[in-house]
Amino acid sequence: MSFIEEPYAGNPHVRFCGGAARRKAAAYPIVPLACGGGSEVSNIRLLCKNHNLFEAQRIFGKEKMQSYIKV
Repeated sequence: MSFIEEPYAGNPHVRFCGGAARRKAAAYPIVPLACGGGSEVSNIRLLCKNHNLFEAQRIFGKEKMQSYIKV
């Protein structure tokens, strides 16, 4: 476990991939703003870019999110 993950171990609102992704985690809403989520701290979680994309595809669908993916 890295020093970044340690304080968040067991927290369902924090997900990291291996390697460099751990250093590039960012805050994303649990309930997206487009779905009525707010910007309060209780609606924020730390995710790497890959996990944020996975969640967006799960919520909005792969077809919708395809236009946002840079190849």
